[in-house]
Amino acid sequence: MKLSYSVKNLRRLVSTPEIEIKPITILLGRNSVGKSSFLRSLPLIRQTLETKTSAPILWYGDYVDFGNYKSAVNNNDTDKDIVFTFKFNDYSAVVSSNIYPAFYRRQRKLEIDE
Repeated sequence: MKLSYSVKNLRRLVSTPEIEIKPITILLGRNSVGKSSFLRSLPLIRQTLETKTSAPILWYGDYVDFGNYKSAVNNNDTDKDIVFTFKFNDYSAVVSSNIYPAFYRRQRKLEIDE
């Protein structure tokens, strides 16, 4: 499976190219160009998914604290959208559900193509 990730308009990151995430991924760059913001965006998404909230993104929590949307968006421009993009290639997974009665339960293979 190939996983790529990109971020747009988060702090100093105007737009990153799709970066393929591998077991070892090295980010290089000058100081204050957004390397830490890029890395901290992953636990940001994790804390959002793990916490029940009505907000689309949980800007502060157990893993990271970006403050609020205005302090997290590039140049404090609240007219911009912050975008997180994941791209999966050659992905397959087994999906099962226990919420249906036993005669409906079965494992299904989920395949996603580009």
